[in-house]
Amino acid sequence: DVFEVASRVSQRTGVFLIPPMTYGCSQMHGRAFPGTLSLRPQTLIKVIEDICEWLYNSGVRKIFLLNGHYGNYGPMLCGAYNCQYDLPEDLQIKFYSWWDHPDVWKLLVKDVPEGEKYIHANWAETAGVLATRPDLVDMDKAVNEDDIFTQFDYTLEQVTHSGVCGRNTTGATPEDGEMILQTAADVVTEMVEQMLVEEIPIKIPRGTPVKTEY
Repeated sequence: DVFEVASRVSQRTGVFLIPPMTYGCSQMHGRAFPGTLSLRPQTLIKVIEDICEWLYNSGVRKIFLLNGHYGNYGPMLCGAYNCQYDLPEDLQIKFYSWWDHPDVWKLLVKDVPEGEKYIHANWAETAGVLATRPDLVDMDKAVNEDDIFTQFDYTLEQVTHSGVCGRNTTGATPEDGEMILQTAADVVTEMVEQMLVEEIPIKIPRGTPVKTEY
């Protein structure tokens, strides 16, 4: 879904995309599900740092890291912070998950009871794949599982038997997915258009002491 959103934004704005990162942090999501591959958080942090450094060396000064996996959130944000600290002060960098905007998030959780927190292969995510790659979906094998709330954080196999978290997965449709993706693309397009013209508010060498009058 994240690459679909990014592709739509690129087509609308003319901003180029680099190939998507197909591996991320899934340590909490998939060890019990064969075929899952994962990076450690520190590995993903370093990958982000290295990619951004090479983009900077190529003359790129505005970098937008668009995230599509919840497990990536901490490492990618840390990587972005490290780049902001380590690379020259003319770099502008932004980390954002494509569901962060309230208009998108409320669509992703519209079938989840208030207070529940686990979302994985649910109605929204299934609908997104139905809209973009229906050849990868066999709805005859779709299952529903109870929504669940916990205070502690658990690995996926500790809260679901199938990998699905959500009671309405079997109700997903391509139309639902298109609605979600279109809303996300609209939101991110507006953000990118603003980024293209945004200047650094205060241009001083990084680390310059700030003079404050008391």
